[in-house]
Amino acid sequence: MDSDFEPYLQYLISDDVYAGFGMEPTADDTFPVDLSAVPESELAQMSDALFDELDSEAPDLRAMERYEAICDELRLRELKSGVA
Repeated sequence: MDSDFEPYLQYLISDDVYAGFGMEPTADDTFPVDLSAVPESELAQMSDALFDELDSEAPDLRAMERYEAICDELRLRELKSGVA
């Protein structure tokens, strides 16, 4: 029974599953993995740009994930600084 699902499972862990959903991995991706090292002003600029992209007719799922990650990082910084 497990061998019946193996091709499907291999597909799920491959990059092909993301094709067509705006989540394809790209070699020129410059989004920082560790947002804690990014200055707050740069995070705000990135957030604004991603918000504009999400406001378009065909928003990218990767943009939504990145926007959420940036917002989470900004909220975390507010909590740490005691502003929130």
